[in-house]
Amino acid sequence: MVQYIYLDFTLKPDVFSSVPLSDTIFGEFCWLYRFIHGERKLKELLNSEEPPVAFSNFMPQGAVPVPKAPLTLTIFDIESYSLAKKFKKIPFVREELLKKAAKGVSDPITLNNRLFEHFKKSVKLENKTEEDFPKLVKNKTSRQRVKVARISSLEEGGLFNQNELFLNEKVRLIVAVHSSLKEEIKEIVRLMGEIGIGQKKSLGYGSFKVVSVEYWKNELSENAENWFISLSTGLPRKEEIEDGFADFGVKYPKHGPEISAYGYTVVFKKPVIFSRAGSVFKGKVKKPVYGSLLEGKSVIPEHKHPSFIVPLFI
Repeated sequence: MVQYIYLDFTLKPDVFSSVPLSDTIFGEFCWLYRFIHGERKLKELLNSEEPPVAFSNFMPQGAVPVPKAPLTLTIFDIESYSLAKKFKKIPFVREELLKKAAKGVSDPITLNNRLFEHFKKSVKLENKTEEDFPKLVKNKTSRQRVKVARISSLEEGGLFNQNELFLNEKVRLIVAVHSSLKEEIKEIVRLMGEIGIGQKKSLGYGSFKVVSVEYWKNELSENAENWFISLSTGLPRKEEIEDGFADFGVKYPKHGPEISAYGYTVVFKKPVIFSRAGSVFKGKVKKPVYGSLLEGKSVIPEHKHPSFIVPLFI
């Protein structure tokens, strides 16, 4: 049986044009692994019985997604209803606060209601909400650029706006990986930071520096059961799950510029259904990684789209 470890990367990000999700980060990993070891070794890795590696989404340092479980309001006044709507839009919570709320709790509904009670109290305290429920994107600006026609029919010289995102001073990336790949994944994440990841990396966006790497435990308590919070953009397999509260979406993913090495010009993949980070599921058994590699999403037959989930058990 494959032994997994969880690595908690602290990153210092530069400017991004969009926030990369876990499937994008996995794709960047694959291209770099292929560059270092060759395509044959990459195929061997991806065809192994257990997922070789899975990534979380980017998160604020020390934070994890707020579980997307239902709230059970006991008082139906306008203030509570308004606060509940605000709370549902909050993406992240400090992990230490989540652990405190999870004491003696084994289901996500009770946990989320405890967090909501804390949120209502923190709203009354100045700056407390930002401390306990940190934001990932601190600021957003727009830069004007000039169109350059290469292989398209776009007219040159036109102006367009390019979004620029300034993330938290330090962000977090959790990686579940085979213990045998521990040192290699550290080096590949470092290379990702130098090259840049995600949208517009060829223009210099998406770079970061690795500040530190620590081991991480994917359980909120010693008695954590099969309920887990997803830290990733992915989808568990039907046979892995018996219950859940998921926030679903549809993504229209694209290949990176590396696809040109295959002689293809079609960059878009077929639509992918996913669950957003913070979705909660009850696994039939506890697993280090959930989900699978999806086939038939790319114009390149052997390419597979990642739908892995890094779990945080409640």
